[in-house]
Amino acid sequence: MTSKNKKAPLHKLYDAEKSLEYIKNRYIRIREMMEKQITALQQDQEFKKICQKYNKDGYPDWVILSAIMNCVINTRMKDLQYDVLRNPEKFLEISEEIKELVYSPKKILKDLDKNIKLHAIICLPTYGFELRRKDITPEVVERFLRERMVHYSHDLPHNPLFGESDGNWPV
Repeated sequence: MTSKNKKAPLHKLYDAEKSLEYIKNRYIRIREMMEKQITALQQDQEFKKICQKYNKDGYPDWVILSAIMNCVINTRMKDLQYDVLRNPEKFLEISEEIKELVYSPKKILKDLDKNIKLHAIICLPTYGFELRRKDITPEVVERFLRERMVHYSHDLPHNPLFGESDGNWPV
């Protein structure tokens, strides 16, 4: 335990090089899967303002993109009447089929905040962590990731994808 005045040490599994590699891979994968969707969202001023607020609150573009991807996949699963919890294998299958899909910004915004918060829990296995407790909250996991893994502090150099001016993909 650390005092309120001392910063917690980085976790022994933290690796800056690996973190940047994971981020690069996320950008590549999401761009391959959802470039059309992201381009459509970049045209919507309301959507961009919300994403700019997420950036100011400490969420880099790759976290926002991951949340958008989960919104799209979950929406597609609902469209096809699959239950995410009962059909987890369909989640991966559908993630390969969304390249041509473009949902409205309003449809994405409906679940974006929930998916931004869930990102913390979803990404834990990437670092080798296992979620053992059912009562843990996304806020607790996010705090751990911010303080001990500096998860939200890394990004690749680029102009924000949802900034006031045209953004660009870093890779």
